[in-house]
Amino acid sequence: MRQKKITPIFAVTEPNKTTYESLVTDLSAGGGVVTLSSDSSNIVESVKNAVRKSSGLEHLSPLSGISFREDETYNLRIRLNQQPTSDVVLTAQTSNTQQAIINDGSLHFTADNWNQHQIIAINGIDDTETEINQKLSIDFSAFSSDDANFNGYTPASIFFTLTDNELTPVSAGSTIKATTASSVELNKNSTFTPSEESDTIKFSSGEAATVKGTPKELRDDIIYNFNNNSDLEVLIPRETLASIKNTDLSKHFKITQGSSVIQFDANFDNDFSDIEDTIFTLKGKYKKKKFSFEKSPSSKKVEISYTGASPRPTPEPTDSPDNCIAGLCSTYHKDGVIEIKESKAKNLNIKHEGSTTKLSSKSRVSNLNATIKKHIITNGDIFTKSTFKLSPKSRPTLTIRNTLLSKCKIKAAGKENKITLSSEITHSTKITESEGKETVYITEGSTLTGSSTASLGNNTDQVIIDGIIHKLKINNGRDSSKDMIKISNSENIKSKLTISDFGKEDRLILEGSIFMHSDLETQAVKKELKELGIVVELLDQ
Repeated sequence: MRQKKITPIFAVTEPNKTTYESLVTDLSAGGGVVTLSSDSSNIVESVKNAVRKSSGLEHLSPLSGISFREDETYNLRIRLNQQPTSDVVLTAQTSNTQQAIINDGSLHFTADNWNQHQIIAINGIDDTETEINQKLSIDFSAFSSDDANFNGYTPASIFFTLTDNELTPVSAGSTIKATTASSVELNKNSTFTPSEESDTIKFSSGEAATVKGTPKELRDDIIYNFNNNSDLEVLIPRETLASIKNTDLSKHFKITQGSSVIQFDANFDNDFSDIEDTIFTLKGKYKKKKFSFEKSPSSKKVEISYTGASPRPTPEPTDSPDNCIAGLCSTYHKDGVIEIKESKAKNLNIKHEGSTTKLSSKSRVSNLNATIKKHIITNGDIFTKSTFKLSPKSRPTLTIRNTLLSKCKIKAAGKENKITLSSEITHSTKITESEGKETVYITEGSTLTGSSTASLGNNTDQVIIDGIIHKLKINNGRDSSKDMIKISNSENIKSKLTISDFGKEDRLILEGSIFMHSDLETQAVKKELKELGIVVELLDQ
């Protein structure tokens, strides 16, 4: 079942207002508190107004909530939740400008762009002090608009956690138990038990160390550099854990690949929403199939380990385009050609490693042109309105791992083209292909928003969808080749997937079930797929 977000509204009398406002803040859930008259006669109007005030904006955020270090910038993506009849203007600022600031908090939405995310860059202020994690918020001014549905109403604040980059070292071989929120770096064979507040913990790369704590102590913790030498132990009462089999432990953990948010059903009742349950975050790129869970012989703890290769931080690129003529900068390499406007060149770093070129954006990179002969990987922040051309007479690969890829064009002209979309958000991107064989892979943990298209060429092509799709149109091409569309989970289709020119040799694989052209000639099958958001148009119709 697809769930809608529920905005909490607390209707209280005046003496209870402060208590409930504190609760809303602690929950970091948005919503609002409204004050009732002594006879509660204003309850209907008050709650209506509160809903309108709190539901004017939508934003994208990780499952575990927004968190970043004080030396980092977080790009918050915000849009309206309904189309206005007139322009809507508001501003944003942080709750504590000594800890984090927004350089430009102005937002201007129109009837045309109301559903397109606008970015507010939140900059953590770096200092030399060792501090606990700060729970802050982005606060908004009231909407200003000629639309009465918006004008005068104040959106609910958006909460985030700012972590410290000055870490207190835990000496090699020592054991520390925190009593208040802490930011620590573990050294060889050290053991750390976090507090019941939000802690920041960093494992030293390659060194064995241990973090252990109850679900309450691990809740909201942010852990860096968790690797295959690290130990993470969740302490559980023996009577709770004794009856649970080792083979069943993984059922009580939910892991989001990539950001690696870990949800733990701590009372083993198959309900992840209980107050006893917990959620914490491992920062880095992880494969969820590489996690293992094991019960200790004493049945007092669950040991979490990672058997995959230790996640590596994104390497810092070393080069920038420096061959600039008439406002256009370029760099040439055996992997291809990179061109970008001189005004944007400072935002792009380039690093060549063997047959792979890595492009990293420091902030926003727009109007980039890349011709790919071998392998290109993109990392970093934002690529927008850029073009990637996979060169003919080669077998090029393009892997995109940016935070946001928006309104870009990917032209696959190679003999065999492999395109991997691993961005957190890929917005309204177009893929056009030619006579070569194409593989388009939308990975788990990535999301396609807006309206994206993939036009497959006249050869054997495949599209593999493990990520979230809002609107995607796939044209299989008017050919007799065996194209394949593979969807791992129907719940990934949030709005509409359209597949056109579905030929007699093509296959649609949905959650392991195979649909051929002959199956899709049946109206009952097409109707069933349509109810899941999948529309298939057959080639001969």
